[in-house]
Amino acid sequence: MSHSPTNAQSTHNNPNSPTPAELPNAPSPVSEKQVALYLQQHPEFFEKHLDLLLQVRLPHPSGSAISLIEKQVHTFRERNSNIRERLNILLGNARDNDRLFELSQRLTLALIECSELGDIFDALNYSLNQEFKVPHAAIWVLDKKLNSATTQFLHTTEFQPALNKRLNGSKTAFSGISQPEINALFRQSEDVGSAALCVVHHGSRPIALIAVGHPDKERYLPNGGTLFLRHLSELLSRILARYV
Repeated sequence: MSHSPTNAQSTHNNPNSPTPAELPNAPSPVSEKQVALYLQQHPEFFEKHLDLLLQVRLPHPSGSAISLIEKQVHTFRERNSNIRERLNILLGNARDNDRLFELSQRLTLALIECSELGDIFDALNYSLNQEFKVPHAAIWVLDKKLNSATTQFLHTTEFQPALNKRLNGSKTAFSGISQPEINALFRQSEDVGSAALCVVHHGSRPIALIAVGHPDKERYLPNGGTLFLRHLSELLSRILARYV
């Protein structure tokens, strides 16, 4: 007795059976006609998706000259791109400021908790190198009472006149210092492309300075931001006061 083929076998052997792409559950590409029909039936679509208008190209026949409509669309696209770029920069700066604030707070608490002079400079050196990731950092003391294993002592007369002027002024933080100053402050000055420093005072007398350097010549530019260095100067002037 002969047996009739199963449904699966019939489907496989039947040349008129639907392919997988023709099955009801298989997705099919949307045609231009369907898109046009949808937009015709939903004229308010672009009102709900205004951002798409900045990506849609609508050529306007105007000969060899660009039409006003095209010019406006081009201008709006450029403006949108500029706004996005500026927004990304602002968000990046905000993240950097949050990180800087967090690290500054941790350093402040660490210095306040130190009970010995050596611990203060150890904590400062660790924070600059390991947490702030400063490629080059130098801690100088101008009072022998502040000398420790992690500091360097130097008489103010041994600095060149440009640095002496900074030490004797009222300003506490500087960015984009000169190459001669970099040579005087860093042992490996050839690796330092740009640097900044802060001066720590006891009253009107300079007692220490902290220099930070980076291989990038654009990292510490003249008139650059010195908020953290000013904060560090004020913090150390109060903490070190009891030792001088």
